[in-house]
Amino acid sequence: MSKYVYHVFCIIYFLYLFLPPEINLSRFLKKLIGAFQNMYIHKMTTLVMILKKDPFLVMKSGEKKYEYRENTKYWRSRLYKKDGTLKEFTYVEFSNGYQKDRPQFKCEFLGFDIVQEVCETYSTGFKVNCPEKEEGYIWIKLGEIC
Repeated sequence: MSKYVYHVFCIIYFLYLFLPPEINLSRFLKKLIGAFQNMYIHKMTTLVMILKKDPFLVMKSGEKKYEYRENTKYWRSRLYKKDGTLKEFTYVEFSNGYQKDRPQFKCEFLGFDIVQEVCETYSTGFKVNCPEKEEGYIWIKLGEIC
């Protein structure tokens, strides 16, 4: 939070020094601060995940209501804070690949559990088959597509 406040303060000070007097600084700053808040809130409340084409299409159609990830240190760090408490997410944002113009969608984040194995087949023929593992899989529950 302190970085956010510092950046906003620096921008306001810069604008105060260099903006021409005919620009309504108050209205301009309200818009600017609103944009910063939206970026900050989005970053803190949205879990971003990348998918390949087949799972992305099944997920976007609304048929697949869960996403599975291996229960690794990396994925636990995405879901838990350093002190071991859960991070709070409102949304999950799915992207198909990494390119700039990639298809994306958002849906509600409804929590997660750990499951030992996964075996599901969808109407498109796409299959999720994860054999039983001692450490299990992270089962991310998804709500409505936004």
